[in-house]
Amino acid sequence: MVSQHCHWRTVEEWRDLNVPLSTPSNEASRMYDATLTQLAAHWDDPSVGGIHATLKQMMDADPNFVVGQAMTVGLQVMGGGTSTRLDPKLKTAVEDLVKKAEGQPNLAPAEKKHVKAVKQWADGYLKEACVTWEDILVDHPHDLLALKSAYLGYIYTGNSAQLRDSPARVLPEWSPSTPLYSFLLGMHAFGLEETNLYDRAEKQALRALELNRHDTWATHSMNHVLEMTGQQDRGIHFLRSTLDDWEVCRSLACHHWWHLALHYIEKGEYLEALEIFDSEVKSRCVKQRELFNIADAASLLFRLELEGMDVVNKWRDIQDVSESHLEDAVFAFNDLHLMMSCLGSGDKKASQHFLESLEEHVRNGQGTTRDVHSHTGLKICQALTAYKEGDFAQATDIMYPLRYDVPTLGGSHAQRDIFNIFLIVSALQSPKAEHHRKARALLAERKGLKENSPLTDRLIARVTAFA
Repeated sequence: MVSQHCHWRTVEEWRDLNVPLSTPSNEASRMYDATLTQLAAHWDDPSVGGIHATLKQMMDADPNFVVGQAMTVGLQVMGGGTSTRLDPKLKTAVEDLVKKAEGQPNLAPAEKKHVKAVKQWADGYLKEACVTWEDILVDHPHDLLALKSAYLGYIYTGNSAQLRDSPARVLPEWSPSTPLYSFLLGMHAFGLEETNLYDRAEKQALRALELNRHDTWATHSMNHVLEMTGQQDRGIHFLRSTLDDWEVCRSLACHHWWHLALHYIEKGEYLEALEIFDSEVKSRCVKQRELFNIADAASLLFRLELEGMDVVNKWRDIQDVSESHLEDAVFAFNDLHLMMSCLGSGDKKASQHFLESLEEHVRNGQGTTRDVHSHTGLKICQALTAYKEGDFAQATDIMYPLRYDVPTLGGSHAQRDIFNIFLIVSALQSPKAEHHRKARALLAERKGLKENSPLTDRLIARVTAFA
């Protein structure tokens, strides 16, 4: 069993934790808890029929349950696969949520803020939505929906400090006996890792796994610690030896396989990484058709390509899945990986269409993603295009001034490292001597951050050839 928590809480039990739920239905309250538990565990619990089933049962039990509807609509809005700009049904769902909240004047302030945050996110204002959820947590530190929602926002906006601090602010109010406590520790562990506190992150992740070995986010946090500290062999052993614990967690299993492949790429064992792509990453990407998996697949192929591997025949399946998202412009991090997919597959028409769509969004859009693309994301897409066209000097000239702005794209340090590698490889392939010198400096910087990196050593050997 993935989660140790299966006593779904009643309205009164939530109130005992100072989490107000304006519903008379204990069944709605219990299904709300069941859904939150599955979200925290990143899996579909077959004992309750999975997340979609518990969401339906929750709203069937009380169609006027505002926080339940905020969670239902919020999951669609924050999923990244569509937006109110593109999906009229989703736009209507957000409008209906706001109207329902306005029609219930006795809602608690926290419940009204949940609705406000979903509306802010739907309008494109991710950072503002996170502020609203944090306002809830000041008075209601056990409100896991607010915590998880804000946390996701910090991932999408690359806010490493808040990934650490948001869980830390509520931790003193929780205890090991609190349901889902291990998941809070796992969240905190990832924030510690993303702020380079690797020893503390590892201890917190292991503590979470001692409480619940199926805590897939704690496993995820350990993955990042081992990746960022250059412990490739330990990382491979960790994931291989815990496979049965995390593979059932559908929404993160592909990402764990991606982490395993990174260790093999780092070691220069490309065939092992390709085997993982073929047998695990691609199949999940094609079957589940989720943007998170598309990003993993595109990142993995591009890393192999930058290492000199011929993967041109691998891109088509990923591009086929990406095709329906080329006008999304929902999250900049995802968009950059969609660009990789278009270019990798050699689909010039799709690449041009995607660039034009982003340019249009920058001109006429609004919100966080629009601002990120205006300053950084669109330019990196142009750098990727230049690289694909063989203009390595232009790719370098575009990327070099942006390297400290890359975190605004969202994602983690490990995920964004693809852009660091891309810049260095572009500079190495540029005909300009000044770019070779910049590559040398960037590699010295990289070696200082992660001493045990065979990948860095291979790149250093290449730049040494220019001496």
